[in-house]
Amino acid sequence: MRITNKMIKMSSLNSLTANLKRLNDLQEKLSSGKNVVRPSDNPVLTTRAMDLTRSLKEMEQYTRNVEDSISWLNLTDSALDDLTAIFHRVRELATRGASESVPEYSRKAIAKEVDQLIDQVIAIGNTTYGGRYIFAGYKTVGGEKPFVRGKPHNGDGGLIKREISPGVEIAVNVTGKEVFTVSGIFDETNIGAGVLNDLKVALETGDTDTISKQILGRLDQALDKVLEVRARVGARVNRLELMKNRWAEGKINYTQLLSEFQDIDVAEVVTQLKTEENVYQTALAAIARTIQPSLINYLQ
Repeated sequence: MRITNKMIKMSSLNSLTANLKRLNDLQEKLSSGKNVVRPSDNPVLTTRAMDLTRSLKEMEQYTRNVEDSISWLNLTDSALDDLTAIFHRVRELATRGASESVPEYSRKAIAKEVDQLIDQVIAIGNTTYGGRYIFAGYKTVGGEKPFVRGKPHNGDGGLIKREISPGVEIAVNVTGKEVFTVSGIFDETNIGAGVLNDLKVALETGDTDTISKQILGRLDQALDKVLEVRARVGARVNRLELMKNRWAEGKINYTQLLSEFQDIDVAEVVTQLKTEENVYQTALAAIARTIQPSLINYLQ
């Protein structure tokens, strides 16, 4: 087959074009820092990167859910800790008020302190997290406070749940009924009434026998209930902390894997770029010698 000058020119131009494309691809990789600039460059690698990116976004959402749950439960535990401290104080006051040796005026002063502690317990019951009442069940936003002295409990038994992993949910709240009314601290139909109010009345009337035989025992039962709820809250926090660490480790592993798929090896790409530049310059020189640019060169 006869090799014409035109064929040599076309072959040379095609080779130069291919070389320029490789140079351009390497320059794009170097400027973007990514192995795949366009999905069409490597569809398989693009699909894997998209799967990893989606998984990372899911992990980030679960991490946010876990962190929000931990914050909510930590606030709950703090509120229950304050409630525990109040009950220790109330029991101390009840023990003192049950003594026959305590004068009437001292017993009435103790009753006034118990009355103030009732208000503190009500304030704890109205604790909010992000503007939401943590002991109101589903009735967390707006409306009346869950605990108002002299009124019924304005809450329900709804458990607010967060998804912390695929198909796994955890309750982030404990209900006011469980902490305050089932325990006997307050009467559900009349906030303020309950063991604390009964103690106050017994102190005001000097009914030391009722304090000794009934109220002290009821205070212990209420405190045991609070401690039981705190234990469950603590167990949930521990579980969530483990889940948070799991997602943190997962994010690190997936991020590294995504980086291996997406990010270039700068030194390797620079070396390839220099190699292609040398090939291009060599090709230009070879073509210049092979294809004479003018008739004068040919005559020479």
